[in-house]
Amino acid sequence: MSACMDARNAITIAEVPCPHCGKPVEIFDKDGKYAVNSVCDNCGFVFQAGEPSTLHNPGIPCLKGN
Repeated sequence: MSACMDARNAITIAEVPCPHCGKPVEIFDKDGKYAVNSVCDNCGFVFQAGEPSTLHNPGIPCLKGN
């Protein structure tokens, strides 16, 4: 049973293209949601923690950073 919990709590690190500028952004995915905020270094787009991850749900928009 503990192996199931370990898998559920695992964080996947991946690079995905920024939906605004296309540059790669490193994201941290946990259970199909962003585990932390990730910001595009090129244009400032923010992948918000807690929102559905584009890793598993391509096409979901992101929010522009301040």
